[in-house]
Amino acid sequence: MDIAAINHPITGVAVVNNISDSLNEQNSASQDIAVYVERVAQQAEENTAAGQTASSAIQLEKLASDMRATVGRFKL
Repeated sequence: MDIAAINHPITGVAVVNNISDSLNEQNSASQDIAVYVERVAQQAEENTAAGQTASSAIQLEKLASDMRATVGRFKL
């Protein structure tokens, strides 16, 4: 588009409207991206917590096994 067309009142308004529409679309897309990034962060936190819980469960099972072995040595 040439400068004369932009300086024309009707064409200039159309250009400004196109720019405005594009900015609105970019704003909407940016907000969507922010929501998705937040969801990914939450999932990462949940996965970390789940991993820690699984690790703790494995440690507790090992302790229980060791305790059963130790108690099993005693006879009544």
